[in-house]
This record gives sequence, structure tokens and C-alpha cells, in this order.
Amino acid sequence: MDRKQVIKDIDKILRTECDHCEMKKLPGYRSSSSNRLSHHCINECEVGQKLQGMSVKLNDTLPRNMRKGKSA
Repeated sequence: MDRKQVIKDIDKILRTECDHCEMKKLPGYRSSSSNRLSHHCINECEVGQKLQGMSVKLNDTLPRNMRKGKSA
């Protein structure tokens, strides 16, 4: 999959799913930088897990020397 397409797909999911997330409306989850919200998205939300998988695809499209944790 092409890098631009992965980015477009991620953006579409963020706009259609995450922008309207009910969890963001609950007390304690309102801040977008909230650790509770991040934990929920990564560990409990199907959409968050899908986005994590897509980030792996995005990383795989980078040249090997630009990948996080890889030296040139």
C-alpha cells in the first residue's frame, strides 16, 4: 500500500470515527492529551486498534534508514 493512501485512510478514520467519539464527552476523558483517553483508544477501542495497525503499515512504507529506532 502506498504511503499517501495510508495517510488518507488514517485521516478519514480520524474524521469519521474519532471526531465523534462518545468517550471524549465523558468527564476525565475530555482533554485530547488525556492519558485515560489514550489508554482507552489503544487498548479497548476497535477503531484505535485499527489505527495502530495502519501506523505499522505507514512505518513499513518508510525507507529503512528513516524508520524509528533504526540507524542508517
